[in-house]
Amino acid sequence: MRKNWRKQILPGFLAVLALLTVMTVIAAAEEPEERGEPEELETVFFDDPFIDLDVTGWADGGDGEASLFAGSAYETMKETLLEGIKEQKAAIEVRNLLGRAMTADECYQLYYNTLYTYPEETYFAKTSIGLSYSSSNGFGANKIITFKPGYLESYDSSAYEDAVDAAYAECIADGMTDLEKIVAAHDWIVLNCQYDPYVSNENAFIWQYFEEHGIDTTQISGEDVAAAREAYRQTGHQTSGGRYWEDEQVYTSYGAFVNGNAVCQGYALAFKVLMDRAGIDCCYVNSKAISHGWNMVQLDGAWYHVDVTWDDPLYTNVGDAPGVVGRENFLLSDEETIAIKKKNGLTSASQWTTENNYECASEYTSPGDLEGAKGMGAYLIDGYLYLVNGDSALNKYPVGKDFAREEAIPVAGSLDSFRAAALDREENMLYWIDHYRNVYAVYAIDLATGNMTRLQMNSKNGYGLKIRENPDFPGTKELCTWYDYAPAERIPVGMGATEEDMPVVIRYPSSMLKLSELTGKRISVEAQQDCNVYLACYDGSGKMLCVTSLGTVAAYESEMMMIARGAVADGTDAVGIMAIDQHSLRPLASAIRIT
Repeated sequence: MRKNWRKQILPGFLAVLALLTVMTVIAAAEEPEERGEPEELETVFFDDPFIDLDVTGWADGGDGEASLFAGSAYETMKETLLEGIKEQKAAIEVRNLLGRAMTADECYQLYYNTLYTYPEETYFAKTSIGLSYSSSNGFGANKIITFKPGYLESYDSSAYEDAVDAAYAECIADGMTDLEKIVAAHDWIVLNCQYDPYVSNENAFIWQYFEEHGIDTTQISGEDVAAAREAYRQTGHQTSGGRYWEDEQVYTSYGAFVNGNAVCQGYALAFKVLMDRAGIDCCYVNSKAISHGWNMVQLDGAWYHVDVTWDDPLYTNVGDAPGVVGRENFLLSDEETIAIKKKNGLTSASQWTTENNYECASEYTSPGDLEGAKGMGAYLIDGYLYLVNGDSALNKYPVGKDFAREEAIPVAGSLDSFRAAALDREENMLYWIDHYRNVYAVYAIDLATGNMTRLQMNSKNGYGLKIRENPDFPGTKELCTWYDYAPAERIPVGMGATEEDMPVVIRYPSSMLKLSELTGKRISVEAQQDCNVYLACYDGSGKMLCVTSLGTVAAYESEMMMIARGAVADGTDAVGIMAIDQHSLRPLASAIRIT
């Protein structure tokens, strides 16, 4: 059973944490309006790395009223803050131009709204923020407010820019409609980012701890939280309280784009970055009630909710499942959003805030084959969007057509029991896990020809599918089934057929020279160490078409292995035998002899 327990630390949980946050009061000096004698002032620091930006600084919306300010004066203040953040100033002076005094919460909201509005320009800004204000006048009209932001200690600006450029190029193209851009950006983030395992694992444990100990989740105390964290620590895990001091990037779009690892805030800010580049109106949504953040987007003149985080599936005791895209939280109305998030404590629109008071009044009906589409995600390739439609057929759709059924070009059919997919863009190969009545298999689809070949990986232990660089041989790739944030099984893919291109020795026994006679052929394999043996098929250019498991052989023993029907892919011009060490999962250079 899939369970969305990310950020599910219950109504009131983070409010308790916020109350537990240490707020240091010190003496300092504020510049008064006319630069006269400095007044005595207080500086308040808010810095709790466990919680998102949304925990403080937000006033109660009340009947959907989400915007405290509007107009050019407020925007001018945001722009002043933005310029200071871009220069990474330790203290940024902003004059209160609103014509009235501001509360501390309103000042916090001003800071966070700046980050939410300009996520690509402020990706290195931390969640910590200090404020300086006059003891007598507070944040009075026309007074100078001094913001003291924190910044990420370590980041690579070039890596961030390159990552955002690459992400945008992979999901957005000229000629796409706004709907297609929203779909492709949403799916790209889901497919390329995982929900931080430290948060997801600890949140799940704490949720279970509260249930098992009969703790009223509407009245959680600081002692309850501490006890749950200590119990989690006793299981041998590191608590997020320690983790977040080390990895503050999970709250930022930097974490999502560069590291592929974030929490809800990082997901939502990354989506906002892509929407900003695509020219689509988008905003950040915050809910203190459920300690969660997501987005709203404008499409065809109406606003809709998009929760990228909750559309990235997590499985109980398994974690993030790469290669799976959900759309249960995609383009929803206010009413639909409340219905879905009600189990987490959200009961009305007054429990979320946006900078502007947007209302999502309309339900959206997906056009064409997007309605009922399977969970593969939409891949943008050479001017086409590839999608598995509701009839389980893999089609490609020319951009600009909103997935119209009459525009569909068939690629492959019968992806009935789809579970996860992974795309090798360089090789134009799509891999997917099929599960039917507890029978699991991994298939490779050549997107140029539509040919589908079974790889016979043991995908039963993998809830996701991922292509990544082979950590043992940089510059080569491997296909992994995925379980609990780690590979369950690995095989090399996308490598050339020559020994120079392969990190393993490939032999062509004389008995295998006639490809037409391979099916049913038995070969004897002798091994120098425990290994898994695979048959690799290549076309005339040396492109790997598929890899099929032949079996296992123990060290210093021999096994007879049969090449089963379907192991040799259509279009095969050459085959090779490769061995993978059973223990290290590394390719072996000369561990087998074939007769």
